[in-house]
Amino acid sequence: MQLKTTEAYWDERAKTWGSLPESCLKPTTQEVDHLLEYWWGDKRYLVLGATTELLHHDQAIGVDQSIDMLDYAYANVKESAILVPSSWHNMPLEDRCVSHIAACGSLNVVNYLEYPSIFNECHRVLDDKGSMSIRFYSRSAVYINKLRKFERMIEGLDPVTRSFEVSKLYEQDNSFVEYKNGQSVFYSFPTLDDLILLAHDHGFSHATTKGTHLPRVNFPILTFIKR
Repeated sequence: MQLKTTEAYWDERAKTWGSLPESCLKPTTQEVDHLLEYWWGDKRYLVLGATTELLHHDQAIGVDQSIDMLDYAYANVKESAILVPSSWHNMPLEDRCVSHIAACGSLNVVNYLEYPSIFNECHRVLDDKGSMSIRFYSRSAVYINKLRKFERMIEGLDPVTRSFEVSKLYEQDNSFVEYKNGQSVFYSFPTLDDLILLAHDHGFSHATTKGTHLPRVNFPILTFIKR
């Protein structure tokens, strides 16, 4: 089984990103406003990923490990933002260099077990009392429990059969692996409570929650303040 990295996944997605219809992957104008609502304007703000809707400003810094996604962003925002190829675990940025961080769906395509490292790095580059707004695809705790039962049900199937027969996700410490075309891609869908508690454990206080809430799926925007 070939493991497709996050970088490789987004390099492929970049080829068709511009032709994708409006969807949960792309923020609306209102959601962009929410994601940047807490930005002071006196320092640059950081975008985790290459979300072009968030990069149309000369004070923006976009960090992404996918060169192809950065190239796509550059073609759309030109000189308005600084674009940096890097992982989010060890960004080549100075301490306390930004006053706000925005992430739109980007945390959903990394393993949940990587969140503590990413939150620590965000805490480092964020100014004192700075803010961080995260839009993410969240699953309810009830639905996650159903997926755990589903994982046990298909446990005896080989990976290729899993992919072909059910094309589903299985849960593992709030992370999921999708089997598709003989490859596996990590996603993570933490609950609201999980993300709030994890952020608290890494130096952030929960400020607000905004966004769409559905019975089984949430697309909230959580804002945290650095302690």
